[in-house]
Amino acid sequence: MRLCVQTSAGINARKGFMDTDVFLFGFLDFGPHPGMDRLPREAALAGCIVVTNMDGAACYDEDIPLPPKYKIRNFEPETVHKLLKELLNDFKSSSSDMAEYREWIRGQQEQMAKCISDLVVEFVTKRSKKAD
Repeated sequence: MRLCVQTSAGINARKGFMDTDVFLFGFLDFGPHPGMDRLPREAALAGCIVVTNMDGAACYDEDIPLPPKYKIRNFEPETVHKLLKELLNDFKSSSSDMAEYREWIRGQQEQMAKCISDLVVEFVTKRSKKAD
């Protein structure tokens, strides 16, 4: 098994997780999270268990809705080590903890389409009211 750790500089961001030929069990992202990140979502869809810090967007469940256990508030090597051991020892259970996150990710395209549709309706409605 192999652990993929993303630093703030990023790892293999251009190639992506789907193109890899190694088994990745976990994805740690302790970067700044300036917005909803692609790499944690892609890693989750590739079957990885995602662990983040709580900096930037990762602090908000609206952007990265992981179970609290997988969001580390203060980086302490002992805490991370303990969690990684747990993930390795019970990968199946930890992986099932990611099920809701993976479903949320899969629903993002539909959610974006709804947001755009709502925006268009609002714009047309306001424009129609101005024309009257």
